[in-house]
Amino acid sequence: MAVRKMLAGFAVLALGVGVRAPVAAAFPPCGHRACSDEVGATGLSGRERAACFQEVKASCTAGECSCTGEPACVCDPVPGGCDCHPAPSPGPCALQPGPPGPICGGGCLNGTDRCLFDPVTMMCRCVRPTAACEQQPQTLCAVGLCPSPAGECQEIGPACACPIP
Repeated sequence: MAVRKMLAGFAVLALGVGVRAPVAAAFPPCGHRACSDEVGATGLSGRERAACFQEVKASCTAGECSCTGEPACVCDPVPGGCDCHPAPSPGPCALQPGPPGPICGGGCLNGTDRCLFDPVTMMCRCVRPTAACEQQPQTLCAVGLCPSPAGECQEIGPACACPIP
């Protein structure tokens, strides 16, 4: 009986080691494999490519940018290697000049939100995609938001749209 308990204990221990092994073998977030896309985008080869890997790993490890998250590392080729830095963040959602007139542009912190003009506040703001004009049912076009203060969500054919004035 004691031998069975001991064998069962070893089986559980072996199973635990087997489950933990893949976790320990996961790729490091700032390692060669994780940062290969950033270096590949530079088009470098040979020694310059190797130097670029060292640069991106150092930037990632220092927390300046990330090969697996945000802000993403962007590497620009320079003589002897590359210069790696965080990807620029999109500008704030704001009214910008544009043809044929002003239009809301810029980024939203939530990557799925859209920068649209709100006629109630008379400002551009980040809103859920469902607030956009083209997402409204035909009977509710009036509540849809457009990217331009000059545009008004209207029923056009079988859908809602923001015609350019």
